[in-house]
Amino acid sequence: MSDLYLDEEMTVGAYLYVAKRLASSGFSVDELEEIFFNEVHPVCCWNFTVPAGEWGLFDREWLKEKISLEMRRDRPRTWRERMWTKQREKEMKKLKELVRCDWEKVKLLVTVIRERGLREIASE
Repeated sequence: MSDLYLDEEMTVGAYLYVAKRLASSGFSVDELEEIFFNEVHPVCCWNFTVPAGEWGLFDREWLKEKISLEMRRDRPRTWRERMWTKQREKEMKKLKELVRCDWEKVKLLVTVIRERGLREIASE
């Protein structure tokens, strides 16, 4: 899923690669979308904001660590933490729109792969 946040243009092959892996995951499409936007997005969306973001691959161990930290994040306690959290959520929402189209393509491919199989898609 993190491939959708790389600083490079997505190709048909890249969409298929991500979709194939997700289709074999065992998670429903709704569960995949929840994981994508609630676990992966908060960690990877910031790659869109840096001038020379990650363009190769995100390190798998780094991702696991950051997602785990993000999921354990405590609720903000002070007014500054609450303000910072609101601003962060506002920015993440804007960044979500940058990846929504790519996600919709992947989601559609996952559904098609599960219904029709990858070989049939590759021959079209």
